[in-house]
Amino acid sequence: EVDQEAFVGAGISSLNLHGQPEDSKGNITILPLKMPQQWLKPRNWPQPDQWLLTESQFHAQFPHDVHAREDEESQWERGKAVYSGSFDTQKEDSLVLPGIKDWPEGRYVLVIEAQDKFGSKVKQERTFTVYRSGGKQTPVNQQLWKKQAGGECQPGEEAKVLLGAALEGQWVLAEVEWQKKIVRRQWLPMNPV
Repeated sequence: EVDQEAFVGAGISSLNLHGQPEDSKGNITILPLKMPQQWLKPRNWPQPDQWLLTESQFHAQFPHDVHAREDEESQWERGKAVYSGSFDTQKEDSLVLPGIKDWPEGRYVLVIEAQDKFGSKVKQERTFTVYRSGGKQTPVNQQLWKKQAGGECQPGEEAKVLLGAALEGQWVLAEVEWQKKIVRRQWLPMNPV
């Protein structure tokens, strides 16, 4: 996950199957993903191989349940590339994304294409969320979105957790545990997307 307000760059490297560094050149493309309009709850059972209801009938009766594979990011429509560039790990070890502060919050896919030293094509894809830690809206259309801001905390440090919800009127129970006992319990109202 990438906080637009704090992002300065990402490391880039390539390793062989033994975990040893290998120089490589290739292309990087980042595309936005178009999420489903409705938030979907996790599937409670395996995907059926046959359906009794059409997709529209199913969603009319169960608006937040998964019908087929619409919860899989690999099935989501991809938008126009927000970044496209090349890399050479022999010359650089970081990726700077100019203009990331202007990208809409949401889910993105990073596509890296290169060739190994034997000439075989290598392609890797990873999805990630772009969000604003100071934002007022949930970056993704989920029932509950959460992110621990600032990384890992040490004893005595203040922890900051970002929460968001796609439903109006939703509440979250926040509990603080110390020495295996709940020392604080508080219900927090969530702001809708």
